[in-house]
Amino acid sequence: MTTIHEATKEDIPYMVAAGKRMFEESRFRKFSFDTDKATKLGDQTIGTDFCVAYVARNDEDQPIGFIMGLIYPHIWGDHKQSIDVAFYVDKEHRYGGAGVLLAKAYVDETKRRGIDDILIGVSSSINNEASKHVMEKIGFQSIGFVMAYGVE
Repeated sequence: MTTIHEATKEDIPYMVAAGKRMFEESRFRKFSFDTDKATKLGDQTIGTDFCVAYVARNDEDQPIGFIMGLIYPHIWGDHKQSIDVAFYVDKEHRYGGAGVLLAKAYVDETKRRGIDDILIGVSSSINNEASKHVMEKIGFQSIGFVMAYGVE
């Protein structure tokens, strides 16, 4: 059974390694991945009021996926907004419910913090339709799109 827990500093090595796998699997693979920069981001944000991060674990208590988002004031209003910066489930654990559980935990926590503008996007081009289905399943609606210039 998959379990979800709030990410801690101890989860950073897994999150960085999984982030690198996501990077290599995605359209971002043409760029370089900076492990030190990713680690520093985790160190500076996880456990703060402006970060929401969860890790999924399998029956053997091994991490199998994560979501991390940031909370910030909207640029044109007084309300706060949250958006994910990374959402990934290891290939061998996809389609088992971990993505839904991670997204639900993310939404529940941002709502608990009083955030009413919660965004999740897919810019990696990994399983776009499956990812969209997961988000719609828990109440997200498509409000636009993401375009990338120079994608090969």
